[in-house]
Amino acid sequence: MTGREDEKLARAAVGALTGQLALAPKPGLPDPRDLGARAPLRDHGALRWSAKALAPGLTAMAAAARRTGEPTAQLRAELGAIGRCTEHTVGLAGGGHRGALWTLGFLVAAAALTPGTTAAEVTATARGLAAFPDRGAPRRPSRGSTISARYGAAGARGEARAGFP
Repeated sequence: MTGREDEKLARAAVGALTGQLALAPKPGLPDPRDLGARAPLRDHGALRWSAKALAPGLTAMAAAARRTGEPTAQLRAELGAIGRCTEHTVGLAGGGHRGALWTLGFLVAAAALTPGTTAAEVTATARGLAAFPDRGAPRRPSRGSTISARYGAAGARGEARAGFP
């Protein structure tokens, strides 16, 4: 895998994320049916910009995985560090998609580690990466983890650790 392939993985992930903006209904999230009513068009634009801001971080995650060559605790730590830097960039671009960064980061890294394999193998590798603790993670709860706890949902972390069922 090359740098160009890392970028291709990142573009595919961002394309999936921006593509889902057109889907409806999405309770609690802006969708095409409620633009102008509940969610202003700028919310949709901000989500699109923040999704696009993920691309450099996702490319770096794919490159780190390719360079490391196996799902290790060291790779997990590097993915976490890249993710935290990417979160800052995404925040400057409009804010959303922290959970998507978590999910897509593991999937992109797993795809870079296991090129040419099945979706099941990629998700199994992503699950293995998510199982390693992130010792550099902030101790404060995220908005997503707070909502997950309130409603009993797995959230992005839980979905990754479960292998994206």
